[in-house]
Amino acid sequence: MAKNLVENLPGGRLNAEQRGYIFIAPQPKKSGEILYTSDPSVDPSQAFGAANANYKAVGGHLADAIVGQSNFQDWITAEGVNDRLRLLDERAAELQTLFLSGAMTAAETNPISEVLLKSFFAEKGVMTPAAIANLEAARTQLRTQYQTEYDAFGANAISADAWLDAVLVLELAANLHEKEEMLIYDFVADTALLASKGLEAFEGFFDVKFRQHDYDYGRSVAQTQLAKYQAQAGSIFENLHWTPKPINPIDPALNNFDMSKVDQAKRQQVYQQIRDAANALLEELGVEAIIRDPLMLFYVEGQIKKLLAL
Repeated sequence: MAKNLVENLPGGRLNAEQRGYIFIAPQPKKSGEILYTSDPSVDPSQAFGAANANYKAVGGHLADAIVGQSNFQDWITAEGVNDRLRLLDERAAELQTLFLSGAMTAAETNPISEVLLKSFFAEKGVMTPAAIANLEAARTQLRTQYQTEYDAFGANAISADAWLDAVLVLELAANLHEKEEMLIYDFVADTALLASKGLEAFEGFFDVKFRQHDYDYGRSVAQTQLAKYQAQAGSIFENLHWTPKPINPIDPALNNFDMSKVDQAKRQQVYQQIRDAANALLEELGVEAIIRDPLMLFYVEGQIKKLLAL
């Protein structure tokens, strides 16, 4: 969304190195690898194989995979685009060296570039006035992006334009013409240091001290990361005028707080509320009592109890 807002600004795709994107997340994206086992007595949630496989275990792992995909973080995609853009910069530099040394000439590359650029911009094989205008706009945009490299050709405008067209072909072929590098600054927590990760990250509602712990831990992550980014040359935070404020002492005993240690009366109350809500939902969906009651008894209630360590 932030990227889309930037692209809607006049000249929003230019000067990408002067712009940063802050990515804040309560947890990093980690592998969901499950170890293999040939021991039938091993808990399928800890290790999995043919020896201990059953429909319930398979269903649970499939559900975890679906949830994992729904938590997909788009900064991973952005970093992938960044890698491709850096590769394009490397290829542009290599081409520049070849042109400047005379190992490659406009006479050799222009016929190829002309044919390929026509395939990208022509309308039904014809370079209409609109298509020509779009090609010139693309050249102007790329020239602005690589202004320093273009100027390095000096008075040799023929080689400069030939090099630019060759780079434009590479950019278009890689579908990178409407992309630019995003400088992403992450502020990501370690889930092992959170107190509220239980019950799908709702454990914090059992006690205000859990929420206070995670809030202060989050502040410590932000202060640490800001200090690191502030020290990086060329960082958008390099000239940040900022003095961190004191953070409340963080109790390490609350790190990754075990649900079983939460007040049992509260857990029992939440269990009953979730159970009643799940039963009401199944009833609202039209699930007959003959199916609903066994489903609640043998699966849903057990899953809720597992989440609440009851």
